[in-house]
Amino acid sequence: MFGSRSGETRDEAIRVGIAAPTSILASNLHIEGLLTGDGIVRIEGSYAGTIRHEGHLVIAKEAVVKASVGGSDVTVYGELEGDVNVTGKLELMATAKVTGTVKARRLAISEGAILTGECDVARPDPEGDGSAPKRSEGKLSAAL
Repeated sequence: MFGSRSGETRDEAIRVGIAAPTSILASNLHIEGLLTGDGIVRIEGSYAGTIRHEGHLVIAKEAVVKASVGGSDVTVYGELEGDVNVTGKLELMATAKVTGTVKARRLAISEGAILTGECDVARPDPEGDGSAPKRSEGKLSAAL
């Protein structure tokens, strides 16, 4: 499941908590529509539509996703085009290419990842007194 074909090593998979996906949309699948659910879902093929997922969504290196994505945590190795609204962490790995409006509570971008669009990252206030800036917003186009 994790090997040179997908660009991820087992160690990377374990690090981001995806050692045992509960559902896989395989590389030979091309799906359009609405995807909802929870747990861990890994997309390896192509998907177009809307994704509302309350678990961990993984977009594999070979995947092409054109969708509005909402959910808890998303890790991208492949291509994602569309609006993304993540209540937890959005992680763009070195092979990721993301185009669209991104909103996330936490954002991690690896060197080599490409993000083009608008970005809004909400940061927690560690003191709880309102003194820390709560948002980091802006338009960007970056290849790290």
